[in-house]
Amino acid sequence: MSMLSRLWSARWRTDVLVVLGVMVVVVAAFGVAPDEAPMLLVVLPPAVLVAALALRFPLFAILLLVATSFVREPLNNMGLGDPVMAAFYGTVLSIGVGLLARTVRAPRLGALEAVMAAYAFWNVFSGLLPHEFEAVDAWRFIVTGTLLPILLYLAGRTLFDREDAVRALLWMTVAFTLYSGLTAVIQFYGPQALVWPRFIVDDPGWEDRAVGIFKQPVTNGLLLVIGFVVALYLAAQPTVRTVVRLGLWATAGLAAAGVYLTYTRSAWLSLAIVVLAGAVLARGWRRPFVVSLVLGAAAVVANLGTLLSEDRSAGGVGSSNEVYDRLNIAATSFQAILDHPIFGVGIGRFTAYNTDHHIAWSQEIDWNRGWAIASHENELGITAELGIPGGLLWIALLVGIAWKLVSARRHLPADGLLGRGFATLALLVLITWQATAVTVDMRFLDFASTLPFLIFGVAVGALDRHQDGAPPAPAGRAPAPPVPAGPPAGPQAEPPADRPVVASR
Repeated sequence: MSMLSRLWSARWRTDVLVVLGVMVVVVAAFGVAPDEAPMLLVVLPPAVLVAALALRFPLFAILLLVATSFVREPLNNMGLGDPVMAAFYGTVLSIGVGLLARTVRAPRLGALEAVMAAYAFWNVFSGLLPHEFEAVDAWRFIVTGTLLPILLYLAGRTLFDREDAVRALLWMTVAFTLYSGLTAVIQFYGPQALVWPRFIVDDPGWEDRAVGIFKQPVTNGLLLVIGFVVALYLAAQPTVRTVVRLGLWATAGLAAAGVYLTYTRSAWLSLAIVVLAGAVLARGWRRPFVVSLVLGAAAVVANLGTLLSEDRSAGGVGSSNEVYDRLNIAATSFQAILDHPIFGVGIGRFTAYNTDHHIAWSQEIDWNRGWAIASHENELGITAELGIPGGLLWIALLVGIAWKLVSARRHLPADGLLGRGFATLALLVLITWQATAVTVDMRFLDFASTLPFLIFGVAVGALDRHQDGAPPAPAGRAPAPPVPAGPPAGPQAEPPADRPVVASR
């Protein structure tokens, strides 16, 4: 091998491309903000280090993207622009560098990926078409609501092929959950001086609700329910020490308390459905779900009067205003679909449509309920903006993921971190995601587009490797290659003399 070929080996290709990428970032930063040179000299070194690691290691870039979606709100408050978009572009660049350097495998493409590509195209096409109303930052809406979940699904399916990478993802989720659960409890029961970021206490947006680091009770509830399931799954692993298992059970209990303190019906509904589904589906680790089901039912019976009241701050679900909001928004969505069945009202434009063409569900409901706000049902919002073709593509995408997860639960081995239990975990996360989507347009919640779809992709990737005959690699080792089909070991019989030997094609 020549010196030139040696220099352009896979490792050197990656390093050269990373250096070039970092140089472009540094030059661009000074070019865009030359007056901020002193501050850039302080901020850029750690930022460049993180960027270099992200460009060099796609797994790190993906985990960084998920973490960025978790801390997006405080980063925005610090004046750091749009960190999720920056992390998205960085992850795309990191994976692109890996593909060019041949250190990252191209994703396996099939019918589901074709649906994803068609749905992404329909979103971009909608953004380019002329519509009655102007969109508010349509490109960001396309990225965070469409391209981001697709990217993380494909990344999870392709790159998370080692158990140590999956463990890092699961423990990161537990850390997020522990923080969010503790923050919720301290927000209500003090000492509030320990709560960070301060807007959770000083300017929560939703008074008397656990809004968490997202400043949004629905997203906070979504994370806490997912974290509840992940903590129980890790606690069920046979290699976990007793002390760690107790800590994981305590984290799950803290997550359930945090869900209650969101005082958000979609979060409560998600937790109730997941506990019931886990008691049925989580073979081998269903006991904590059964215990949670019994304790939850007892708590509901003991506090039934409060729960049925209209006092939302006390946990009452009897308030009808939110129901009326959603009924009027649903009526307006149906009207938008009838008016624009093929192309919809345009990506990112339903709020404007709901301002000018708002209608009431019935004469008994105040017309003002739900006026001039975003869609509060995910699939209806998508169909209203992208037309019936876009809505059908999105539903086909979700059904395809669900089918893959059900197949993984059926065919993966019963034991192992990436076995049948992980497929069940991913199914429970999908149930959580969809239960939340019934009450809100998930495209507005950046975190809802990252962690759940990454988990879906990891489960489907485990199924791919199982079907190929390649088990997941343990920590620190590359995955084993697929076992090729071939004749059994031992002496091979000679072909009959009257039969020619045909070369394989």
